[in-house]
Parts: sequence; structure tokens; C-alpha cells
Amino acid sequence: MDFLPPSYTIMHSKQNIEDCVKDQVRGWDYTRPVEVCLTSGYGHPLRWTLYEFEPATLELLGQYQYLQNVNTRQPERCEKWSPPLGITKLEPSDDWHFKNYLDDLMADEPLAHFPWICFEEESQIDDFQATMLAMVCELYRNTGDYDVRKSLKPQQQDANAFQLKQLLRKIIRMLIVTYIMGHTLTITQETLPMVHAHLRSSYKPANVAPHTSPRLANRQLKFFFHVIRNQIYEDILKWQQATLHTSGGKDTTWLSTFVVMLAFAMVLEEAQRTIQIQADAKHRKRERSYDEAQQEASNACERIDARFQLLIGLFQCKYRDKKWVRGGSFGPQTPRLNDPTEHNFCVQLRDLLEERRKFATNRVFRMTIPVANVQ
Repeated sequence: MDFLPPSYTIMHSKQNIEDCVKDQVRGWDYTRPVEVCLTSGYGHPLRWTLYEFEPATLELLGQYQYLQNVNTRQPERCEKWSPPLGITKLEPSDDWHFKNYLDDLMADEPLAHFPWICFEEESQIDDFQATMLAMVCELYRNTGDYDVRKSLKPQQQDANAFQLKQLLRKIIRMLIVTYIMGHTLTITQETLPMVHAHLRSSYKPANVAPHTSPRLANRQLKFFFHVIRNQIYEDILKWQQATLHTSGGKDTTWLSTFVVMLAFAMVLEEAQRTIQIQADAKHRKRERSYDEAQQEASNACERIDARFQLLIGLFQCKYRDKKWVRGGSFGPQTPRLNDPTEHNFCVQLRDLLEERRKFATNRVFRMTIPVANVQ
């Protein structure tokens, strides 16, 4: 099952990016590479060697970014200069750099901050989603690790814990990649003057503003994260589909499938926010009329909702069990989990939902991405 519509993913396909370079780049300055530090706002910067190019038009020298107004808490669109920097060729062999980068972002120290960075703007209104994601990250950290337990005797090993740990790792990687894909990779503020001075371009402004991003490089680097995202989606959805269609094992698989549902709800909401922002950008750049852009975004979001509703239906069919009348870890009609970490996660999450019931029920769509990717 593929949730993401082509209008959302096509811009990150290799062919689409190569066509853009062919159309918009006249030539490259191979003699003066520059190492640029780029950040999405989470974790340490991604370092990559870029090259200055001669633009064929002004298309790649500007971009829209959406910054939340701290007073109105509404997104405000602004057009910013983009330095003519990019990657001369997309090499599949570079994949390992990005996988290692994600491994670094999965370390305990940065991961402890991820929920609050991921939902920073929304938390100014209510930290419901940040708190919920923090619980998922805590469950991942506290669930028994295979590397720790593999030395135990077979009868002492908890196969469900191994499976949950591995699945949670994929889920959190999926959330991190989704966050990166939904945010513009901008040049770190401390290295921006150096990059600006390096450029020979006659198009560059005298001064550069914060959150400056090389539009072409941003899009090219997103290609690698796009490939990783697709693989993670496929792995998790295949596991979910197999689990939902397999009879038995309800008690042992309920939590794993529940967390997958929870994570995809977060991921798909972020995708829908980005789709709405892309619609605004297409209208502003006169690629679509206002009505056409809005209709395209509406169709894409409805497609996502319909497919997720199907997945919800499968989950409910699988785990509808008359034996789970009371005493479940997550309340009535849920199983009782014996593992203390798993049980506490469910109890705390249920308490959070009860506490924020009004907010969760009345919550409406709001675009709160600080620096949204609209390339």
C-alpha cells in the first residue's frame, strides 16, 4: 500500500532532478569546490561538497520558505535568495553517507531532543504530539535490545522484545526522515559568510539572511533521503500487512502494530502539511491556478486519508477480540501487556489522551512547519 501521491514524491525522483539540472544549469565551476554544512534544524549538520554553477535562468536563485510568526502563530511566506550551488552528479554509491548520518541522529543524546524539535511550533499551542512522540522514543530506548540479549539462553530470550526494538528503530528513522524531507536544508549560520564569500556569482546579494538554502543542492540531497524513506516505508508496510493478515498472535503483536499505526498518523499528517504548502508555492510560481493547486492538494490529501482509513479498518478487524473486555494495558478491548516497559507506555499514553481529549478531538489542520521544503 502506497500512501504518498506522485505529486508529493515526483520532485525527488532522480530523473526529475536530472532534467532540472539539464534545463537550468549552463555549466559548473569544477575548480573551486566548497564544503557546506547544511541543517534541517535537528541534530548535527550534514557536510557535503558542492560546486558553483552558472544558472540558465533565475529559477534556482530563489525559493519560498514558510516561517511561523511568533505572534500570530500562522505561517508566513517569504521569498529568499538561493546560492547557485549543487552536486554535479547523483551517485548511488553515496547512499551509505546518509544512512550513517541517520544512525548518528538515532543516538540517545540527539534523539532525546527530537520530539520537541519535530513539533516545536505546535508545542507553542499544545505539546500533545511532542509528548506522544517522546513516549515512543522512550519505549524504543527502554525496550530490550537484541545486542544485549543475544547472549542469553534461548528460553530466556524475548523474541517479541527483539521484534519490537527493531520495528521501533525503523519507525523512528521514518519519522526523522519525514522531518528532514519536510524542512529545507539551510546553510548553518556560522558558515554562511564563508560560503557567501566563496561565490563568484554576479547574482549574489551584498548580505545574506538566516536560513539561506542552496535550492538545487537541497533538492539533490533530498533525493538520497527520499530513497531511504521509500525503503523504510516498504519494509514497515510489508511487515504490517503480513501481521494483519496472519491469524493468531494478537496478544504478542498488538503493541507493535499499534505503534506503527501511531507513527504513520504522524508521518501522513506531516506529508499533508507539505502538500498544502507545495500547492501555495505552485500557485505563487504560476505553475497552477489557485483553484487547480488547491484541488490537486485536496485530492492528494483525500487519497492519503482513504488509504489510511483502510489500514485502520484492517487493524480493527485483526484486534477485535471479545476476551479483551477489561483490564487491558491501553484500556478496554486491548490486551494486558506483561512487560513493564510496554505496559507503562500504554498507560501513560492513555492518560495523555484522556488529559488532552478536548485538544485532540477539536484539533484542526494548521501549517506549522518552520522552514518548509517547497522545492
